[in-house]
Amino acid sequence: MKKLGILGGTFNPVHLGHRQIADYFATAIPLDEVLIIPAGAPPHKDYIGSVSDIHRMEMCKIAFNSPLYHISDIELKRSGKSYTVDTLRELRRERPEDKLYFIMGADMFLSFKQWKEFEAILELAAICAAPREGQAAECLHSYAQAPELAGGQFYIAEQSFAQISSTQVRNLLASGGDVSSLIDMQVLEYIKLNKLYEV
Repeated sequence: MKKLGILGGTFNPVHLGHRQIADYFATAIPLDEVLIIPAGAPPHKDYIGSVSDIHRMEMCKIAFNSPLYHISDIELKRSGKSYTVDTLRELRRERPEDKLYFIMGADMFLSFKQWKEFEAILELAAICAAPREGQAAECLHSYAQAPELAGGQFYIAEQSFAQISSTQVRNLLASGGDVSSLIDMQVLEYIKLNKLYEV
């Protein structure tokens, strides 16, 4: 049995916050492998932007350049809205012996009870959540104790992580701002080479 981490997102673009959270849980649990899954058509976002799926996949390959990480197109191959529960069910069919750990940031975690079939997600995977900068882990622990989430397995990071958003990165790139502390420099080189996020 492998311990398989799963980190999904639009990754538009991928930033250091994504890598930091994945690295933390990979070490803390520890995980044997982590799947990075660029979203297809996420239900909570109507528009991914003008950057192609191929570019988002390539940026993830650059940012997660380690034997521990594998980039998966499982959601990009699926038509229609892409829901976490469907992805986890597909992974469970493909890897019935592995234990799944679904990784997310605080904002996503604190809306978890609104997710499609969240009860089924709790049966399919353990949930790993990371507080953002300035937020106490106790806030996430408290949420995890909600009666609706009873029976779920939760791993809450005991350290907080810088609040970085892909929207923030895109806006800075479009305006010529400094993103050196927000994204991997090789990812930045890829963005410039392919003229992504230009106004």
